[in-house]
Amino acid sequence: MREIKIGNEDYHNGAELCDYWSSSNLKYMLTTPKKAYFEKSNRDHKQSAALVFGSNMHEFMESKALGVDFWSTHEVGEVLKKNGDPYTVMNDDCFAYYDVNPTHVSRASADKINAIWGNLKKSKLIRKMLNAGEPEVTIVDDERKSKVRLDLRLKKQIVDWKTIRPDHFNEKGIVRAIEGYNYDFSAAMYQDHDYKITGIGKQFLWVFIENEPPFDFVVVDATPYVFDYSDGVIIDNCGAKAYNRAMKQYLKCKETGIWGGMNSLIEPDFYGERVLIPSPTPWHNQKLNIIYES
Repeated sequence: MREIKIGNEDYHNGAELCDYWSSSNLKYMLTTPKKAYFEKSNRDHKQSAALVFGSNMHEFMESKALGVDFWSTHEVGEVLKKNGDPYTVMNDDCFAYYDVNPTHVSRASADKINAIWGNLKKSKLIRKMLNAGEPEVTIVDDERKSKVRLDLRLKKQIVDWKTIRPDHFNEKGIVRAIEGYNYDFSAAMYQDHDYKITGIGKQFLWVFIENEPPFDFVVVDATPYVFDYSDGVIIDNCGAKAYNRAMKQYLKCKETGIWGGMNSLIEPDFYGERVLIPSPTPWHNQKLNIIYES
């Protein structure tokens, strides 16, 4: 286990860590090992509008933690776009330009980043975290061939920036995002790697930010989902349990070279056959009962 200094693009797509599994790779183990191995081996790393904006936003927050001027090293300009929407749909030429010049920021993205920061900087808690934190910390585990990149690491906390649609910016929507995108799985993996190298169990926090006006934000404690170190013993909550199972399965597959598909997850019957027996949901049962009774 070691920390390394590496840029965001090299972390995700560079040759040095191409064989190392990130949380995005490992999450596919929750589907099947076969799916995880396929995605790791064949995934296309083509840029998207959301990924470009996310990279810009993370680099901007990194600059605030480091106390440097983001805009002095990034070019702001117009980009080609379709349907008049510079964020959700952009011409491929924009991505080609971004690949050549990753310091390019579209004018629409720059306006959005500045508006988000206008809200964040008013928070005493956010300013305190940025002043005390170490941004973009990369930890690699050479034995397990895994890697994580922490948005912001403090002495007792890990902070992760997340954007979210305004219509999902409420407790129910945030819970749906955490569980739907397995953010808790990733958070547990970040905690685990950091704990193994520092020996300090840290609280995990998400900062959810609206990606459209008014760009409101909220700090969310991930503890009910992840590793809880608060009482001197390590408690594995649901995301931590899922991560532990996936990591154990990944290591077994890596050792044996066997990446089983869905059949490998089904217990064999008396004759050794593996046949899935699904369980109807209560909602489906209730719906059909109502139809039958009426």
